Amino acid sequence: MADVLPNEVTAGLHVIDGVDRTGEITVEHLLSHTSGLADYYEGAPPGERSAQARLLAGEDAPMPFDEVLRTVRAMKPHFPPQPADSAKRKAKYSDTNYQLLGAVLEKVAEQPLPELFDQMIFAPLGMDATSSYPHPPRGGRSPEPDASVWAKDIVLNPSGALTFQKADGGIISTVADQLRFMQALATGELFEDAGTFRRMGERTNRIFFPIEYGLGVMRYAPARWMSPMFPIPPIVGHTGSTATWAFHCPDLEIVLAGAFDVAQPPLPFRFLPRVLRAVATAS
Repeated sequence: MADVLPNEVTAGLHVIDGVDRTGEITVEHLLSHTSGLADYYEGAPPGERSAQARLLAGEDAPMPFDEVLRTVRAMKPHFPPQPADSAKRKAKYSDTNYQLLGAVLEKVAEQPLPELFDQMIFAPLGMDATSSYPHPPRGGRSPEPDASVWAKDIVLNPSGALTFQKADGGIISTVADQLRFMQALATGELFEDAGTFRRMGERTNRIFFPIEYGLGVMRYAPARWMSPMFPIPPIVGHTGSTATWAFHCPDLEIVLAGAFDVAQPPLPFRFLPRVLRAVATAS
């Protein structure tokens, strides 16, 4: 990472026992959440409130990239960057990793991330209802979400936050476009090498039971005791803080996408096994 991004971005992001280990962090560390970097979104320096806490309280929480870097430098890393050849690596989900991945992409491509997404993903796949907020989608829809997101009885107000989350969730889309995206991922249509998506989920590290993380994707494979009457097949994809999900189930050869529009991240993992059971029974 430090070979691509300038020193003013990377210096001091990962300091343990007085030693700056940021130079050890690779793109693979960022994709797999094995960098150990503090999470600018869920965490905060002492005496400050996190962006997540502010959003859940109904406030907006815009975090420009410079503010992300300041916040991360003021927090302790979770652990050292994990060795790539280690049989078992620590992993901790951190939105900081995606912010830095976005910066790497912009530096290498010499293009803003919203333009890169549009040229490489949205336009080729015909995802005309999808865009990086607040840019309007190609099909002319409003960039404003059709649905509100709730935290208990509070309607969230994320417009400023979404504006700066270009690499870690600031995309407005529809279920139809998400299904199109997952289909292109699963079949390899999106890549020059059709086997890329399979390799993204080949080597995983546990984030929290029963969620593991590969390279940019979650793998959800519940233990048999969690569903003794029906073995739940693994699914690979992603979900997030607003309980929106997009997954591929290799065993059933289906893609799934949907949203609850509430700030309850566990909901998809409670709901999707019922969907998989219904599909398996019907087939």
